[in-house]
Amino acid sequence: MRIKVILERSKTGYSAYSEELQGAVTVGDTFDEVKANFKEVLSMEIDYLKELGNNERALELSLAEVVYYLDLNTFFDSYELFNKTKLATYLGINPSLLRRLSVEPVELSDKKAKQIQDGLHKLADELKEYHFV
Repeated sequence: MRIKVILERSKTGYSAYSEELQGAVTVGDTFDEVKANFKEVLSMEIDYLKELGNNERALELSLAEVVYYLDLNTFFDSYELFNKTKLATYLGINPSLLRRLSVEPVELSDKKAKQIQDGLHKLADELKEYHFV
């Protein structure tokens, strides 16, 4: 089973809800916080179902894959790093270096190449968690 969770940006942070789980709604200041809060909401729902004796549904929810969805506006609002300066900051490198790397071949040290590679892999792992609505 998959639980589709909609993430939305608000004026105060983020909200998350699932149309499949009535009442499963939460908020947070960051994506990470709202996702952690949703896991807690799901955990409370599982505990509640167990208290009611609905162990089959509780097991189904405990084994479910939570899949996050967001619209493109929320995506670009939240990932402002898609400009060279912000991406460089995210990667922990000098922005002028990244701008230079984007227009001319520059030989990197192994350490700097690994830093950029690791940062991009981290970003890719974060992005794999989301689907678009």
